[in-house]
Amino acid sequence: MDPRDPSQRPSIFKAPEPIEERPAPKKEPAPDFWNDPPMTRRSAEPEPVVPSGPSRRLVMGASFGGALVLLVIGGLVVGAILRSDDEVPTGAVSPSATPSAPSSVSPSSSALPTATASPTPVPTPAGPPQEIPVGAWATVAVDELNVRSSAGADSTSNYLLVRGSVVHVAEGPTIVADLNWYRIASLGGATGWVTSGWVAEPFMTTLVEDPTLIRCGEVGAPVFDLVNGEPTPHDPISIGDLALPAAAFSNLSLGAIELLRGVGAEACFSAQLGSNGVPVVSAQLSVSACGHPARDGNLFRLRPAAGQNVPGEAQVKDPAIVHPAILVGTPPEDRRSSNLRSILTLASGGADATVCMNVSVMEGAGGVDSHQAVDTSQCTIVHEHTNGNIKLSLASGGDTVWIKLTEDLSQLGIFPLEVPVPVYLSANASNERRDAYAYQGYVPSCS
Repeated sequence: MDPRDPSQRPSIFKAPEPIEERPAPKKEPAPDFWNDPPMTRRSAEPEPVVPSGPSRRLVMGASFGGALVLLVIGGLVVGAILRSDDEVPTGAVSPSATPSAPSSVSPSSSALPTATASPTPVPTPAGPPQEIPVGAWATVAVDELNVRSSAGADSTSNYLLVRGSVVHVAEGPTIVADLNWYRIASLGGATGWVTSGWVAEPFMTTLVEDPTLIRCGEVGAPVFDLVNGEPTPHDPISIGDLALPAAAFSNLSLGAIELLRGVGAEACFSAQLGSNGVPVVSAQLSVSACGHPARDGNLFRLRPAAGQNVPGEAQVKDPAIVHPAILVGTPPEDRRSSNLRSILTLASGGADATVCMNVSVMEGAGGVDSHQAVDTSQCTIVHEHTNGNIKLSLASGGDTVWIKLTEDLSQLGIFPLEVPVPVYLSANASNERRDAYAYQGYVPSCS
């Protein structure tokens, strides 16, 4: 039984058994001696007149006094009989009472039966089951949703989809236990049957009734977790109110999404149904991110930096990891493949040094097409400059790096050696080629 599946919730709306109450003893009314009819008197025979006896007045007085005494005594006896047991004075023993064993029940215990406490009722969703059009894209509207091998809550659960997961509805509804069940395929490749819940409590909601799903949204959480010093994609990826599987994207796309998060921009993706019935995710990502590169072991983080002469939307607002895939060109054997990393290494040596990174990624069923560029303008000391290389370091200190230049664009003699000089550096990497340039730059504080 799955407690998360409302169709299997047992009914707990059971009324408790009625409490049997003992009727209170019924008291008989006390006789009213003053209003009841007087007792029937036996007629007395006439007595002979005795001349020498007591007078008539004396005899009547004695009779009246005796009757009054009898009446008082009778009232006391009747009152004692009508008293209830709890009115017997302390120490008094009822003639009818019999000795009994001491009771083990505490004085505060009730002789009445106590009703058993019932659990708090869980309301059952009212209304008809939720309907999702076949062929539509839908999203999970509950924290977890079982993907089962067949329709029905008794079948095996093979996957769990979290809130915001995106699925394509392929078949349904199949009605089992008054619930609609649909065969789906998720963006992560999970296939099986899910229930859509009720209209009042939906388990899934429709995103769009179209073969292609296109969505954009802000990236809600860091894309990477550091595990043993290596960036590991956090699963799922949060874009807007949707939860996307990290496995649906390449490292280049994930790196671009992380930079988009750093500058607070939106990430866009699309999805279509593949020939095998499983959705295929495509990414269309473009970002410009400017900030101070800080080394974190073998990694770089792009941090916020003030005083940059760049648009506000390109400034990093939250530190972002620069994934190594962005800094290594393809093919890696190209002599200029390390230029992007070298420029970040150079700028990380100065507290105020900044770089701008531009990353564009187009990813789909046909593969990944990308372009990455890093540029900076710093006050440096040029140690060597040839037709194909420039060796330099920041004037304020730090690492010395080599930038492998594009040979036909190098201009020998434009940089004086071993003195502070402003240098603008730019390196580019794409699927087709690598480029790197060094020009005279402009840095106000360089003198």
